[in-house]
Amino acid sequence: MLRFGSVLVLISLFLSGCGLDSGAPANPDGLLIERSFFDEGDEGWIAEFADYPEGFEDSMKLEYIPSPLFISESIGNVSAFKQSGHATNSDLFMFVKQQISGLQPNSRYTIKIEVELNSQLKEEYAGDLDNFEYGSFLKVGAFKTEPKTIIEQDEDNPDVSLVKTDFDKGEDDQGGQDMTMIGRLEYTGLGEKPVMLNGSNSDFPIYVATDVEGKLWIAVGIDTNIPVYQEVSYTYINATFQFEDTL
Repeated sequence: MLRFGSVLVLISLFLSGCGLDSGAPANPDGLLIERSFFDEGDEGWIAEFADYPEGFEDSMKLEYIPSPLFISESIGNVSAFKQSGHATNSDLFMFVKQQISGLQPNSRYTIKIEVELNSQLKEEYAGDLDNFEYGSFLKVGAFKTEPKTIIEQDEDNPDVSLVKTDFDKGEDDQGGQDMTMIGRLEYTGLGEKPVMLNGSNSDFPIYVATDVEGKLWIAVGIDTNIPVYQEVSYTYINATFQFEDTL
């Protein structure tokens, strides 16, 4: 199975482990790279769910498996970080996030994120999976502060509270102020082999400033607007951070 980053040739590069907590500021003339193959569990990634009614976690089968490793013969015996959920209300955002440290404090960086994942339907869906306006869309983003979920009252139903993001990820197949859409899952049907998706924002780099400690956050997520029950297995996430300037 192909994984991004199997061969990388970079000049003036700092490499470190999970979270890039090297204990020293990054060389402003080089790059920092964070690569997650999930060979050692969650590797610092945190799973979150949004865009669903509060209290429906069980009925929507929201689940993530950070450890032990998820290894499947159907996707090539590779380790992965797995999330699953049933978008019963035709809306669900499943995302993972990680804090990155070791960057220059109060500095702006160009951030590029590459993602490799596999996904599979876990329940039959009778709708049109080929309609471009509907589906599951891969999005990436970077943030100065931690991206979180909040509780808001449903404008259409005052008795319902919704779990939402406190950042702008965009709706459906559109990106937002804080996230960029980089791919769409195209399912072939229940029982078929997992769908593999590779995505990158190389053509649409993100610009984000670090905090006073040289830290920031990155996130990767699947934004769904059809009532499918899907399982997503992240097999590889690669993020590069290029120093631009000091604020």
